[in-house]
Formats: sequence, C-alpha cells, structure tokens
Amino acid sequence: MMAVTKPAEGRVKLWTHHPSEFTVDDPNLVIDQRQGRYWKDCGRGFRYSEMLSKLCSRIGTDQFLWCCTARGQFIRMSACIDLVEWEINVPESQIVAFYRESVWETIVHGQSDDWDVLIIGSSDGITGAGDRIGALVRAPLRTEWATCHGPLPVEYP
Repeated sequence: MMAVTKPAEGRVKLWTHHPSEFTVDDPNLVIDQRQGRYWKDCGRGFRYSEMLSKLCSRIGTDQFLWCCTARGQFIRMSACIDLVEWEINVPESQIVAFYRESVWETIVHGQSDDWDVLIIGSSDGITGAGDRIGALVRAPLRTEWATCHGPLPVEYP
C-alpha cells in the first residue's frame, strides 16, 4: 500500500530528482518542460512531448515538478548520471495534482488515452494497491520547503 506522508499540519512530504545544476529551491525557477530528458519522442509509440502538452493543458500550468510520494521510488543506475535528490515539504495548496504513475506510463507509451483515471482528487486517503502515486508540485518553491540530499546512491534494479 502506498500512502502520502504528511509531516506537519497541511503539509505533504515528497521527493524529486534532478541534475545538480537544476536547483528546485531557486525562487526564480522557470521550468522549460522541453528541456527534459524525455522531451524527444523516440518512436515505437513513445509520445512524451505530445502527452506532456496535453497534461499541462488539463492541469492549467507547465510550471511544476514531478515528485514521488515515497522516498526510494527513483534510482540512479550509474555514477555517470548526475542526479540529486530533493526532499520537499509543501503545503497541500502547492500541489497541482496527484496522479497514478502506471496510468501516465500507459498514456505516454500509446497504450491508453484514459485521462479520466490519471488524476486523483486530493491526498486524503490516497493509497494504491501496488500502484505508485506521484505528485505534480507548483513551481517555484519557497527555499524553506526544499532540502537537497545530494547525489542519489547508485543502485542496480
């Protein structure tokens, strides 16, 4: 079971992972979604850029961070990959949406267009029977909401 961690009244604890030069606590952060690692669609039904544009239209913004609702969901498979972990503790009002990661993956890979089950209403009672839940967090963040834990350790699946 997956449950969202609420560390303090009205706050949600999440984790996000980015190259070291991408500082999520920069008060002037502007996100260019086209600079992401997956922006270029690589064929075989992979349609990230097209679906990201649709997601941004649905949620009304392109200024958000992709976050995990549990620590350890994201791995760094090589020391050559520049990837640091950020822990963020944000007010619930900063969360644009919670989403089902498996549904997003099926949409991006062209296996589904079922947007109705992607977004979850609120953090209250979010649990998943094996389904990982992610959060889209409005950017920029206040500096005090983010803590950098440095490079993720290298793990092999």
